[in-house]
Amino acid sequence: MPRPARPRQLTINLLPQDPFYETPLGRVMAWASTIGRYLVIFTEVIVIISFASRFKLDRDLTDLNAAIQQKSFIIDSYGNLENDVRLAQKKTDFLIQQKTNYNALEILDILAASLPQDVALTLVQVYPQEIQVTGSALTPEAIAQLVRLLQRQPTVNALYMDQIKSNQQGAAGFEFSMRIQMKPKTAAATRTS
Repeated sequence: MPRPARPRQLTINLLPQDPFYETPLGRVMAWASTIGRYLVIFTEVIVIISFASRFKLDRDLTDLNAAIQQKSFIIDSYGNLENDVRLAQKKTDFLIQQKTNYNALEILDILAASLPQDVALTLVQVYPQEIQVTGSALTPEAIAQLVRLLQRQPTVNALYMDQIKSNQQGAAGFEFSMRIQMKPKTAAATRTS
């Protein structure tokens, strides 16, 4: 069974229509007045929200500046401690290095124990892991004996004979210069024990 059609609602407008609103300019003006209202309200809401949020942002900025100030004071208070720790570390590193290097008295003891009677040393230069020795010997056998005795020392790693020449001053004998490389002190100590 077909449904009966609904009656149409009638709208009665007792206000006379302005013919201006039927023109394109009138339509644009009517659209702008309705939409413009909403734009103004939306803009005012944005302004009110940003004005209200300014108080919170100002408070956050104040708190952040106070936290930065407090942390900078803490860092400044640790400045002297850091310098003291670095200084102590440098002193410790120096002492460790001195402990692993041979001192001059130990080197002179090694050379004195290995020095034959016919050999005289004129210059001994001590470096952290090397000794440079310049001297003179009456015979080549005395130089050979010096080399053998030095090679037997547990602290000597290598010997390098840089130069052997006859005495330049016209005296009998030979002048020589050699380099003695020392073993690291910890390795030499474990070998002797």
